[in-house]
Amino acid sequence: MRKHGNGAFWGTPFLQDASSPWISGEKWICVEMMIKLNDPPERKNGEQAFWIDGKLIGHEGRIINHIGHEFPWGKWKGDGWSADSKSQESLEGFAWRSIPESNINYLWTCLCITKAREGHFSRIWFNRIVVAAEYIGPIQASDH
Repeated sequence: MRKHGNGAFWGTPFLQDASSPWISGEKWICVEMMIKLNDPPERKNGEQAFWIDGKLIGHEGRIINHIGHEFPWGKWKGDGWSADSKSQESLEGFAWRSIPESNINYLWTCLCITKAREGHFSRIWFNRIVVAAEYIGPIQASDH
């Protein structure tokens, strides 16, 4: 995570384009996220991945929303990472923890929009939240 122009830390978004064709307010979607802790804690080899409806999102033929130590290629633009296959720079990776005893012990679901366009209505519904130790994929209608 890099500092924003005002000196605050707001996180690094996966999808830089708010008009993403993968997300619309018209239908339910399955959002899945993976965190792999850095091991050993001194290394920046942690990972994060993000699926929408069971698909890792690509750009220029490369997966851009599975990120970790030295992948994907791209560049920092202020506080945001942007995938760019022509870049000579790779992401440095994540140091999620500094001691081996630290593990993931908390899940927080939220929606945070600091500046919405005129007339935008911010609402998110969560259904069937699952925490798992391995990828399970989207739940199908016949699964319930």
